[in-house]
Amino acid sequence: MVLWSRSCNPGTAENPQQEATQAIIYEAEKAAILETINEETKAAFNRDYEGWREKWVHKPYVAKTYMEFPDSTFSESLGWEAIDQFVKDYIEAHPEPAPIPSLVDDINVQLYGNGAWVSYDQN
Repeated sequence: MVLWSRSCNPGTAENPQQEATQAIIYEAEKAAILETINEETKAAFNRDYEGWREKWVHKPYVAKTYMEFPDSTFSESLGWEAIDQFVKDYIEAHPEPAPIPSLVDDINVQLYGNGAWVSYDQN
């Protein structure tokens, strides 16, 4: 999961034009988030460490959780330093590019203040 940092407050529209503008902003933000998720995935599987890093917010509050549904396990990294080190170590240990999985085409997005809560499934 990528924590995205942009500013958009959907709020409550007071008129139809404002509501239409908010819908356009929401769709643009959602598209930008989806693009970032997919570019981050491509960089990771291509073992492009710098390209991968560019897609993340480098702050202590970011979190990365991976769930393995077949065996019901998951791993979680909290904070940019932990996430960065985990991926750096992984790429160094596994430098050969891997096949890129199916990219994400559907995400659930809730925008708030300067951020967004994003959830999606990726196989």
